[in-house]
Amino acid sequence: MTYEKKSVIELREIAKERKIKGISTLKKQELIKVLENYDQEQSKQKEEPQIQREPKQSYSEHQERKHHQKEFPKNIKSLDSGEKAHGILEVMPDGYGFIRCENYLPGENDIYVSPAQIRKFNLKTGDILTGAIRIKTQSEKFSALLFVESVNGYKPEMAARRQHFEDLTPIFPNERLGMETERSSIPMRMVDLLSPVGKGQRGMIVSPPKTGKTTLLKSIAGLLETQEGDIRIDDTSITNLAPEKRGTVIVFQDLRLFPHMTVEQNISFSMDLKKIPKKDKQAQVGELLKAVQLEGFEKRKIREMSGGQRQRVALARALAADPKILLLDEPFSSLDENLRCEMADLVRKLHHEMGLTVVMVTHDKEEAMKVSDRIALMKAGEVLQYDKPERMFYHPESRVVADYMGQTNYIFGKVENGRFVSRAVSFETQKAEGEYELMVRPSAITLTVDETERMYQIEEVMFEGETAEILLKYADGKLTVWMLHRDWMKLGVKTGELVGIKIDERQGILFQK
Repeated sequence: MTYEKKSVIELREIAKERKIKGISTLKKQELIKVLENYDQEQSKQKEEPQIQREPKQSYSEHQERKHHQKEFPKNIKSLDSGEKAHGILEVMPDGYGFIRCENYLPGENDIYVSPAQIRKFNLKTGDILTGAIRIKTQSEKFSALLFVESVNGYKPEMAARRQHFEDLTPIFPNERLGMETERSSIPMRMVDLLSPVGKGQRGMIVSPPKTGKTTLLKSIAGLLETQEGDIRIDDTSITNLAPEKRGTVIVFQDLRLFPHMTVEQNISFSMDLKKIPKKDKQAQVGELLKAVQLEGFEKRKIREMSGGQRQRVALARALAADPKILLLDEPFSSLDENLRCEMADLVRKLHHEMGLTVVMVTHDKEEAMKVSDRIALMKAGEVLQYDKPERMFYHPESRVVADYMGQTNYIFGKVENGRFVSRAVSFETQKAEGEYELMVRPSAITLTVDETERMYQIEEVMFEGETAEILLKYADGKLTVWMLHRDWMKLGVKTGELVGIKIDERQGILFQK
């Protein structure tokens, strides 16, 4: 092709068609030279025999090969502490993140992850990361991740090209899976055993952790589907009702307040859903704040509140929904002893003033006895006893209940001819003959200085303010006695001396061996 007869505009169009760049400033002769060079190169490529090329690698193969071939900086070994990081990643709003190594919660052993690493491997909150930890300097509060070794058990290159969760297409199930191993539902079995909780009463469920307390409350609130059995409120079945129609409100242990909202906005959240007028809403919020002793805190941010104040806000928010039954899932467990007492008194006060029915779960037996009208002691998904607090304490139905409800003494003896006989006490009983243990609380034992009954040696005396705890030693074992300190001082005895005892057999319970 002869380019001399072409105009500059025509030459530029030809160059554009051949995808030649940088031609906008070239003159005609320069354009001609560029085009001729391009034609020569194209003709050479046609004449040369084609070289057999390697098959095209996939992206993953390429990245893997690149990863293996890549050499780390020469000084990377000097930065490696030799320790490995393993935990759940939490990406912060500013782009950096932390590997939560202890119980998925922030802690002093968290590992810092740089924004560059998060962007490079497309890391997300909730990813399980492993990697090498860089040596921590004196000025650094947290150790940093040196490099990523795996993401969710896979190579980091796979995480870099994964799709966003929001872009995935959900596949809905068409088959129901039964998760129970037995036909009976544990929560429903417990409801049957617990019922009835009287209207306007405070019911307390007491048990060690992992026994189904929260599961029970969630079933009552409708947050878990009921497989079998029936849940009734005011003799009306609510089993098939939606959670918002049951008249129940649950306050969880972690409170679940909205941190970006004010106190007023948190409390009025349920009112907003009901579209209550603004004037009425403000009046109700004011009344609730007065009830929980937080007047004047309407505009305060949640993050500016103390732990006890947040508990009160969560309680007020629950009351704003005007529930028939208030469900409390260990709401005071994170508070210190004084605050727990204050919140327990507040719940009792609100219960009396509003006539609420309250069902509360806790592992603190003292809290349970102080707050509740009825206590259900659970263990391994089974209710061991459901009774008044005083009966649970003084008249337990088993040794397990007796031990859980407080300190106690056990005295070995036998029932013979209608009497329980032991070294410490003897009284009439209708129990069948055999070996028994007498359960008696330390407060049911009194000390005497009668010369004929001094068989118990004072081993230790512990001063506890108004009360004293006395440890006695005798031939069959040891006994613990509680008494007022002033009464102890009146006895005029000291450690190492002998005393006698009297036991109120009416407060004792016989358990057969």
